[in-house]
Amino acid sequence: MWIYMAYMYATKQYKWKSRFSILFFHATLRVASQACGIAFGILAWENIDVFVAYLILGAEGYFSLTIAAYYFLHHYLLKHFGSSRLLPAELDKMPKAERRQRMWMLLAMLPVVMPWRFWKHDLMAIVDSWLIPANSMMAGAMDKNSSQYAGLSDQEIQDRMDHKLSVSKGLRSAGQAVFLVLTVLYGVLILHTLRRGQRHGGITKTILLFVIVAIMLHVRGIFGVLQAAVYSLSYYNPENYNSEGLTHRFTALEYCLAVLPEFSA
Repeated sequence: MWIYMAYMYATKQYKWKSRFSILFFHATLRVASQACGIAFGILAWENIDVFVAYLILGAEGYFSLTIAAYYFLHHYLLKHFGSSRLLPAELDKMPKAERRQRMWMLLAMLPVVMPWRFWKHDLMAIVDSWLIPANSMMAGAMDKNSSQYAGLSDQEIQDRMDHKLSVSKGLRSAGQAVFLVLTVLYGVLILHTLRRGQRHGGITKTILLFVIVAIMLHVRGIFGVLQAAVYSLSYYNPENYNSEGLTHRFTALEYCLAVLPEFSA
């Protein structure tokens, strides 16, 4: 898919300002993530950096896929119903100053604090504002800076590692929970789209594809929360590793409940 999309951009059949760019970004992250996973499978514990990169890029991939799903739904709503509450209708025609102002509002988390100002005409502002801290929490949960342990005793190192593990698990749980809530919101929007379709000539095949996407994202989101909450499914559980890297059981679970749903969506 990445090669196909790269070709479409190279031949200018896709525009960089189109909705396909976020999907291309997701594909790039996923290719990089899987490359790091393959590298870790070959190098095992000789280079821990590629494993950390695999975890971070995997979280970024889920983040970008969630955004892509919303933007594609927005395009469908505009094309088939003529209106969408996900983004302002005049967004593409906004002056640069207004677009910059909107960006600063997102970074300031204003849509999170006052969602009622955006609910009816710019729902994506709320989604983006929540995804930014969720993504930051996921990346922060995987920080591996080891220089802080220099000069400490074994007991002090163990205490700090236990504390860091607890904080990391909390951040990962919170980040995955936010992703799941936004996925549930996406599912609610799909159900609303189904009802609109029934009132306006019937349900199209595209809507059914959106239903499949929503189901796959829910599987991915639920598994992400379970990984953060259930120790046997966690990356922090030493029993999920052996001398060659991840165990076959854990790898199978990861690919069936995380990688495959993302690829299907």
